[in-house]
Amino acid sequence: MGEDKFPGYFLHEPRKGGQQRRVRKGYNTTHKSKVTACSKLKAWIETDKITVYSKPLIRELKVYVARGNSFQAKSGENDDLVAALLLVIRMTDFLTKYDATMEESLGATLEDDDEYRDPPPIMIG
Repeated sequence: MGEDKFPGYFLHEPRKGGQQRRVRKGYNTTHKSKVTACSKLKAWIETDKITVYSKPLIRELKVYVARGNSFQAKSGENDDLVAALLLVIRMTDFLTKYDATMEESLGATLEDDDEYRDPPPIMIG
């Protein structure tokens, strides 16, 4: 079961300049990538570029809070769906580099947000 057996393409995080060692395939979450994706999610929700219909996801978003200098669910709660959504946001950001229509409709890419800004909490009613 290799990649060639699956129809379509697998997305991998682009190799950063100057990396010498072998990089695992897929996406690795770092503090910066997590906070940046959270900021992008907040912006997309506020500008109606994404609408969340999933009740379980909305429930998890309501308990997804700042902890120290990062974000995670409150104690005893889950954040699996939020983590999956943040990963989709990172993959979407990668795809916008290859599709101008997608970039126009979604706005700036995550890399355009060089300056770190602590995003305020998301208000979902």
